[in-house]
Amino acid sequence: MATGKPLPNMRFTPSLRLETVLEKADAVRPQLHQAADELNAALVKVEEAITGMQLGVRAHLHLRGDEITNENLTILKQGKAWRLYKETFRADQPGESTIEPLVSCSREFRLLAVGQLPAFVAELVKEAERELQRVQESTAKTLSFVERLNGGGK
Repeated sequence: MATGKPLPNMRFTPSLRLETVLEKADAVRPQLHQAADELNAALVKVEEAITGMQLGVRAHLHLRGDEITNENLTILKQGKAWRLYKETFRADQPGESTIEPLVSCSREFRLLAVGQLPAFVAELVKEAERELQRVQESTAKTLSFVERLNGGGK
């Protein structure tokens, strides 16, 4: 949790002096920076815990969007590492997306993602279950094919 002294009431009125507003900005700035750093540290721990589940499947959860842009919380493998990303799709670029590590996203998106982490993990597990079924079915088909190749399926 962020620490620091409580901020004075920030009700803005026409009579509020610029100097007072700037003093309040000076007071809130370091607390906001510290709180954001703590949020990032917590998100790194979440990423470690989720990737530590070692499910090895890509999954995503839609978090927000409009007619032009949709943004998902996504887990995917880049190189040898699984990470959490914001994946952005644009209507004017079908089939294409951009990714950004979750900890590098805007604070607004990170806060939105935090509220959806339980739903995201549930979606990740569902995707792992679907992948298990596909692998089991493919294994059975492959073994059946091998049996036929070896003359057992005449």
